[in-house]
Amino acid sequence: MEALKLEKVIEVMGGQWVPLGADASDISAVSVSSVSTDSRSLSTSPDGGGDVANDTLFVTLSGDRFDAHEFLPEIASRVRAAVVSETRLDRVRAAVANARDGMGAIVVPDPLEALARLAAWYRTRLPAAVIGITGSVGKTTVKEFLGQLLSRSYPTVRAEKSFNNLIGLSLTLLKADRQTRFIVAELGTSAPGEISQLTRMAAPDFAVVTCVAAAHLEGLGDLDGVAREKSSIFEGLQPGGVALIPVPIHGEELFLDQAQERAGHVLRVGWFLEGNCPPGYWITGCGRNVDRPGFRFEINRRHVFDLPHPGRHNVFNAVVAAAVAHECGVDWEDLQQAVAELRLPPLRLQLSKAGGVTIVDDTYNANPMSVRGALEAVRDMHLPDGGRWHLVLGDLLELGDDASSFHRHLGEEIAESSVFARMWTVGKESRHAAESATVHGLEADAVSVSESDRLMRDLCQELRPGDGVLFKASRGLALDVVARGLREALGDDNEDATKTEKGGPGSSHAVLSL
Repeated sequence: MEALKLEKVIEVMGGQWVPLGADASDISAVSVSSVSTDSRSLSTSPDGGGDVANDTLFVTLSGDRFDAHEFLPEIASRVRAAVVSETRLDRVRAAVANARDGMGAIVVPDPLEALARLAAWYRTRLPAAVIGITGSVGKTTVKEFLGQLLSRSYPTVRAEKSFNNLIGLSLTLLKADRQTRFIVAELGTSAPGEISQLTRMAAPDFAVVTCVAAAHLEGLGDLDGVAREKSSIFEGLQPGGVALIPVPIHGEELFLDQAQERAGHVLRVGWFLEGNCPPGYWITGCGRNVDRPGFRFEINRRHVFDLPHPGRHNVFNAVVAAAVAHECGVDWEDLQQAVAELRLPPLRLQLSKAGGVTIVDDTYNANPMSVRGALEAVRDMHLPDGGRWHLVLGDLLELGDDASSFHRHLGEEIAESSVFARMWTVGKESRHAAESATVHGLEADAVSVSESDRLMRDLCQELRPGDGVLFKASRGLALDVVARGLREALGDDNEDATKTEKGGPGSSHAVLSL
């Protein structure tokens, strides 16, 4: 972040400066060069004085489960200024009775709104090109892939973790400086209007959509509602910017109409279809690697890539990222080398081995489309002779009134895939998946469990060396904790399964085909 005069920050936020510590009245010479919303991120000096955070502006946010104002006694000794709510000013004064010298508060009606105003203003000062990514599935992986591809050639800032809401986007924009060439931002939503707010704030030069699928239906209603919300990313696209839209996509006409109003260039991306394909980036060949996880694939019949990760959906994610990176100026030769070294975000098809068992942790989040992608990825993975696949499926959240139906359909698909020897489900809705899988001929009756201890006992008793187990659920189920516990219980082999196979990126034996 570029250093900003504190006086300017107060003006942009529409706040009032309230001195709390001694000598805090004159701020004419005070600047801030970082913004934080998490007290755990504030560094302290070795002697505990905390002076290293002297130029940090702390924004005290509140939610249903937290109120950062409660941490002000600690924060006040470590930062020069904090943004606080005017409704809590009396509490703030009492909490920071012993504030450090020069420390004060910017008092505003709503700290989050003030943070967003600062970030939106700061974005207008940046020479960097902003890339906004949205979609029901894959946006975090595309964001990570694209950030990795661009950062090899240009100073690049990308959203941390899944920073895709108003807080996350604000912090992402404020992290950039005048040397930053590209900002890769993730735009998420769970209710109508959120993407519109985020894209107008980010003012992207590139607007990227990964897909439209059944996700956040409690807030968005149905697939048409999802399409309307996702297509609003083009409302903030800089005039003459680039729009990247997948083929196929639900609500295609809506996306094209919205994009063409603003974009100077509309590109398509997807699996090649015979016939007239519009300008874009097409997967014209794809084959699974024989000797290790991953795929060899081809773009536009000319450029061949090796991706060291399972899942055909990750081939699509890699192509989207490569397409945008190429539009940003990265040449094909550099992209080929970089794609071979891409890393997946945590808890996305994360492979590990413990006690000879392959554990696939895909628990960051889930909706019907992402479950199908995980199932397909597992089907493409080879286990040793005699090895059996097992599935632990947790609830898919925020699917609205049709949640039970979605889970039943998934249970039927799981049984008919004939991939899994055994299945456990966790949660109220996934019980429907267990019942459906059993009815439709799963090898062994699916089991619904309500206690993690019971699940751990079953897994430890059932799994044997050579087997594999896939964990898949929405984040709220916290199945990553069970996956981690299983690794510990079985004796973590301390090796990433994606690195244990022989052969480097250049030695793939995959056959390219559609």
